Amino acid sequence: MMAHECRIKETPSSGNIVYGMKENMWVQWRLNRALWNAKWFRLFPQEHLQYLERLGSDNRPIFISMKKCKHRRVGRFVFDKDGL
Repeated sequence: MMAHECRIKETPSSGNIVYGMKENMWVQWRLNRALWNAKWFRLFPQEHLQYLERLGSDNRPIFISMKKCKHRRVGRFVFDKDGL
């Protein structure tokens, strides 16, 4: 699969995907997807894709929320020799 070779993954998602009838059977499919690589995931580890309600076409609008990772700033280490 090309995604595996490119080392990209699908964004976690929620909400209804597109569904309909095909050959007298109910089927579900996704026309819109979001993909990310490891570097992107390190920057936005809480990224999430939400499928919104369909507005008259086969496509569902998507909403991607991204929260940037906050790095904790570590202060300078000071040895307390008085505590010995």
